[in-house]
Amino acid sequence: MANISVVGRIVSDDIELKISANNRPYLRFDLAERTGKGAYARTQYYQVVSFGAIASQFAKRGLCRGALISVEGTLELEDYLKRDGWTRDKRLKVIALRWRYLQPYDTKVPEQVPEIDGEREPLPG
Repeated sequence: MANISVVGRIVSDDIELKISANNRPYLRFDLAERTGKGAYARTQYYQVVSFGAIASQFAKRGLCRGALISVEGTLELEDYLKRDGWTRDKRLKVIALRWRYLQPYDTKVPEQVPEIDGEREPLPG
């Protein structure tokens, strides 16, 4: 069993708690991790899956696309069938055991701070 710790941004749009056939809550989403520097920089994608209490924690925090999180868990290489229905491929899957919010994604534009010319305008007091 391989353990992994990943820091990345959520790239999935639809993050909602679902219930499995055996009545167990689960959550699944994609995470992008940026690795390397300069010309060697690249993005590594993982599918994150969580079950039970961990899945409920993810759902309660209202995770959304763009949020920066840290995930710890076990790593699996999974075979899957692509959307075309014919092509088989592999993906890295992290079974989440722990996670942390590092930076929520805020779609609001920060309030603009006006620039003041201290020689011509009075400074705020």
